[in-house]
Amino acid sequence: MKHFSMRHIAVWGALFLGLTFCYGQTRGADPEKHYAITGSLRSLKHLDAVLSQAVVTMRLGLLTTHDIYTENLEDMAQTIYELRDGDLSLKSYGDAALLDHLNIFEATLNQKQDILTEFSSENATLNNSLAIFPRTVLQLKGLIETHSKSKSLAALSNSIAEHTLMYTLATSKEVQALVRRDIEAMRLLVPTLDEELEFPVKVMLGHAKIIVDQKSAVDRLVSDFLGVPTQERLESLSQSYAQAHERINDKAQVFRLLLYVLALLLILYTAYILVRLRNTALALDKVNAGLELRVEERTQQLTEANKDLEEAKQVAEEATRAKSSFLANMSHEIRTPMNAVIGMTELLLQSKLDHEQRDFAETIQTSSDSLLTLINDILDFSKIEAGKMDLEERPFDVRDCVESALDVVATSAAKKNLDLIYEVDPQVPPAIVGDITRLRQILINLLSNAVKFTSEGEITVTLGMKAVAKDSCELHFAVRDSGIGIPQDKLSKLFESFSQVDASTTRQYGGTGLGLAICKRLVALMGGSITVESSEGKGSSFLFFIKTQAATSEQRVYLQGNQPALMGKRVLIVDDNESNRLILSKQVESWGMVSETAELGKVALQVLQSGKAFDLAILDMQMPEMDGATLASMIKKIPSAKRLPLILLSSIGLTQEHAESKKLFSALLMKPTKIARLYSTVMGLLSEGSSQDKDVALQEVAGQQIQKLGRSANVLMVEDNVINQKVGKRMLEKIGCAVEIANNGAEAIEKLRATTFDVVLMDCQMPVMDGYEATRKIRSEDSGFKHIPIIAMTAHAMEGDREICLKAGMSDYISKPVEMKRLAKMVNKWIFAQSSNVTEEPKPNLN
Repeated sequence: MKHFSMRHIAVWGALFLGLTFCYGQTRGADPEKHYAITGSLRSLKHLDAVLSQAVVTMRLGLLTTHDIYTENLEDMAQTIYELRDGDLSLKSYGDAALLDHLNIFEATLNQKQDILTEFSSENATLNNSLAIFPRTVLQLKGLIETHSKSKSLAALSNSIAEHTLMYTLATSKEVQALVRRDIEAMRLLVPTLDEELEFPVKVMLGHAKIIVDQKSAVDRLVSDFLGVPTQERLESLSQSYAQAHERINDKAQVFRLLLYVLALLLILYTAYILVRLRNTALALDKVNAGLELRVEERTQQLTEANKDLEEAKQVAEEATRAKSSFLANMSHEIRTPMNAVIGMTELLLQSKLDHEQRDFAETIQTSSDSLLTLINDILDFSKIEAGKMDLEERPFDVRDCVESALDVVATSAAKKNLDLIYEVDPQVPPAIVGDITRLRQILINLLSNAVKFTSEGEITVTLGMKAVAKDSCELHFAVRDSGIGIPQDKLSKLFESFSQVDASTTRQYGGTGLGLAICKRLVALMGGSITVESSEGKGSSFLFFIKTQAATSEQRVYLQGNQPALMGKRVLIVDDNESNRLILSKQVESWGMVSETAELGKVALQVLQSGKAFDLAILDMQMPEMDGATLASMIKKIPSAKRLPLILLSSIGLTQEHAESKKLFSALLMKPTKIARLYSTVMGLLSEGSSQDKDVALQEVAGQQIQKLGRSANVLMVEDNVINQKVGKRMLEKIGCAVEIANNGAEAIEKLRATTFDVVLMDCQMPVMDGYEATRKIRSEDSGFKHIPIIAMTAHAMEGDREICLKAGMSDYISKPVEMKRLAKMVNKWIFAQSSNVTEEPKPNLN
């Protein structure tokens, strides 16, 4: 039945399509277009005849303007255009011969136009002489009558005038010869004439010669013009069009007959199909009667199956809730002891240790960091898999984000003597809207992999921008290394979960195989994608882009182009790494400075010894043959460079053996070199402006230094875990804070009544009164502590924990385990935000 129906539908469809096609071919030629085309052809014939008549009229001097030429030619050209490419196009007739006739006529018309152009010029010259010649003859005749000795001149002048007039009326070679003879005789008399007669004689001779020469040329052009067969070409074009028009109409007549035949077949076949369908419908009615009973049985079975599925769904949702609760509890339970391990290790490393003890402590710290990274990866992956990963949408400085990611891997890169380089396209906006934490997580993951798999060379981060709309853009990131590379057959599995290039138990490099999978998911959440390009043994390039939009922010000084204080200052850049040299050169030149580079110390010495003067030199520390410290001592021995300010770039600072060289340098900058730090240093060394100008330049990097109050910052730490109390207190004391401990929220409220604190660090999960309830009570209207900064310091790190803390009234959030640098930055931020708006408040009453 199925094959029967499809076959009949195919035949019916073929007939219908044939019918439609034939109908489209029955239209024939458009009558209105046909009348327009024939009218255009007649118009061309008329215009060509008028043009020929106008040429003859102009030759006889009966027409004095060329406007008719121009108008006729423009009308004919417009008509040809309409016939070839316009509304009356002959191309629709599909006749190549017809178009050939049109092209031949156009070429003939162009030939006629060329002759007409030459005729217009030549005829104008002839008519000019014909107009001036009689007046010249009369003028000369009057002068001759006043000179009795000029009878021969008078006779000769009359002869030239008579023969020239005869030649203009009837072209004759005999008359032309007489005129030329008289002109030659007159020229022989010119030297014997007075000055008064000489000039008019020469004028008359000149015009007589032009008339004799030009008339035959003009007559030839008129003959050539009239001889161009435009009328014959138009006749051929008209006949060709008539034949094409007739063929189209004949073709349309044939398709009309075929249309009638197909229409009859379609009607008959449609009737046949309807009869068959009626018979089929009767058979189906019988079948349906039996199917209804089967449908009822099947419906009952599906209802029971849906009930089972609903029960399974409830079980799965309960399992998901249990999994989320388990992950939250595991995160809290693991992070609590990890906080003590990492915090105490960091404090231990700041104490006096011998070499072996320091090695043990650093091993503990490295292992703790690895374990924390593992925990974070598993938690992030769980959030993403559960669809619970939400991104923040806040303005942040994208350059700060890149630099902070580089800071994280700078130490490990320096240990392997790797160069860290980054370059940001000037078009990238200073601030964008997005999630700085997750973007930094992507960059840190890619950079950590690059450092792990690179033993020598460099790691480069580049950032560019592509504008996609008025308010949005794409930021394109690239992390490139010169490491071991990735085999081509492993690239396809690189971003899969729990997948590694080398998954054997004897692999050299460890890891969970989650980092790149998380990066891929985060990039996708940011509206972008990530790819990799790699060649085994030659390094890898990870490329990704995100979609974002620029945020309003104050333009930083060092991104504003030319700096008046630095314009024209000359700087010598010495670095064996070509990428470093190029980026540093581009940066200082964007401020208006003039740079020169050298790849080795000996090259730099040759440049300085050649007599070139510089205002500043930037030296890399780790270079072959001659390091930066040695180069600095050699520079100071050159008399002309003795006072030259030197900036040292280093990944590890000055070692003990080079400690004495520190006095040779005006500044020391750590790699990778941050633009803000470089700018402030250069401005401090070269700016001749006021101290206020230098303060503005230094403002960009001031936020990276821990600020000090005029007194010890008073901090209340609310924590029930004794070990965490010890760790937190020691960390806070290290950064210059006075610390008091409260074991729970209720105790914290009592301490706030008795003492004034600059900031409160609040754990969330505590006995008696937890951090959320304590914060809500502190923020209550009658407490008097609405504005005191409360920072959540908790082991809860699941999605939504930060929002819960902020909703309870806390000012900020920091997750355990806490590093001293992060803690210092957080406390510093809120202490100084609070101290800038200090007001006297009445003593609070917490009842």
